[in-house]
Amino acid sequence: MLKQCAKILLSIVFVLMLLDHNAIAQEPSAITDLDPQKLKAAAEKGVPEAQAVLGVKYARSGEYAEAAKWYRRAAEQGIAGAQWLLGSAYW
Repeated sequence: MLKQCAKILLSIVFVLMLLDHNAIAQEPSAITDLDPQKLKAAAEKGVPEAQAVLGVKYARSGEYAEAAKWYRRAAEQGIAGAQWLLGSAYW
């Protein structure tokens, strides 16, 4: 149940981002409040929401190749926002 809620929240954030690029600052706090090491550990364990958020954090810091890597991993697990971000990385 919690995982489904996190997916829904993350999807909403990405829809907001489509409407306003500054909306990404409203990421779900359950994932983004993790310290960077815990976030990366969760992403490496295969948590798709963590992978998508990690991709956003890499993109914000200008590391676009690394961001695309994490977007791809999340996209392959069905995170629609990550699919869109991955596609936009190739635009």
